[in-house]
Amino acid sequence: MVEGFDVIIDSAAGSGFTELTELANPGGRIALFGRTAGTILNLDPKLIFWKQLSIHGTTMGRKEEFMKMIDLVSSKKINPVIDSIYSTQEINSAFDKMDKGKQFGKIVIDMDTFNDNI
Repeated sequence: MVEGFDVIIDSAAGSGFTELTELANPGGRIALFGRTAGTILNLDPKLIFWKQLSIHGTTMGRKEEFMKMIDLVSSKKINPVIDSIYSTQEINSAFDKMDKGKQFGKIVIDMDTFNDNI
């Protein structure tokens, strides 16, 4: 049985945001702090109120809050999920993967290969 999520943190918005409301458990919370994927389209309010979801928009925060977050990440040894690493020569493939939404986690561009392209 596939279960949903109680808390979802989203920095993209865009057309994929609707899927987050589907993935959220009843009573779930979605925090939204960016819109790199653009405008949220086709959001079904019925799903939001039937599941009693909370959607909270927020900014990135102040410098002091950022430093506290860095300390927390360091002290708890929190590591991001890395989907894939591309060289700068493969950057178009990385953007293609991201455009198709095929990644799970971060796509990393290895800048050590940058000088190889100059």
